[in-house]
Amino acid sequence: MLFETPPGFAGDSAGAMLSLATVLWLRDKQIHCGNISAVLLWYGLYGLRDSTSRRLYGGEWDGLRQQDLEEYDNAYLTALGSRDAPYYCLFNNDLTQDIPPCFIASAQYDPLIDDSVTLFKTLEAHQLACEYKMYPGTLHAFLHYSRMMKVADDAIRDGAHYFVKQLTL
Repeated sequence: MLFETPPGFAGDSAGAMLSLATVLWLRDKQIHCGNISAVLLWYGLYGLRDSTSRRLYGGEWDGLRQQDLEEYDNAYLTALGSRDAPYYCLFNNDLTQDIPPCFIASAQYDPLIDDSVTLFKTLEAHQLACEYKMYPGTLHAFLHYSRMMKVADDAIRDGAHYFVKQLTL
C-alpha cells in the first residue's frame, strides 16, 4: 500500500514570505495541489515597512540594516513591483480564511520580529490554526547555525514536530 504525505511549505526569512505567499496564491487562484498539512515560517518578512523591531534591531552583523532591507525589496519587486501587492505585503491579502496551520517562529533580536508577531496575532484573531514561538538570544538567520547552536537545532525540530502533529490531526 502506498501512503502519500500531504504537502507542506517551509522557509526562513524571505523564504518564509515566499512560502506563505505561495499558499495564498494557490488558494486565491483555486489551484488544488493536495491538502496542505502545514506552513513552517521562521522569522519571515510579511509586509511591515516600519515597526519597533525594524528601528531597534539589524545591522552590519546580520545583513539587515534598513538599507539592506530596501535593497532586498527592490531586488524582489523590480522596478514595476508594488510594496502593497498582496503577495508581497501579505497583510494586504485575505488572512481570515482557508490558510493551513502555521508554525511561526521568530528570533528575539530580529528586525522582522514584529512581522512574525503581527502575522500570528492576525491568524489567531481569525481563529486559524497557528502556533508562535520566539527563540531567546537569537538574531535573524540563526537557523543556519544548527551545528553550532542548540537553539537553532531546537527551532528546526519544533517546526518538524508541528508538521508531524498536523499530519495526525
